[in-house]
Amino acid sequence: MQNNNQSQKSLTSIRKKIVEEKRKYFENYLEYARKIKEKAIEVLGEARVLVFG
Repeated sequence: MQNNNQSQKSLTSIRKKIVEEKRKYFENYLEYARKIKEKAIEVLGEARVLVFG
């Protein structure tokens, strides 16, 4: 039973980290889109980035 409880805590902490990471991106999506566009322009020379969803 102890092992199952530890596994559950680990799973919960992993899920919490994933949710926090997603929140970071969603709250700052325009900043990340700008960074992606800058890198795309460096590589491709010309780029448009569309954000949807």
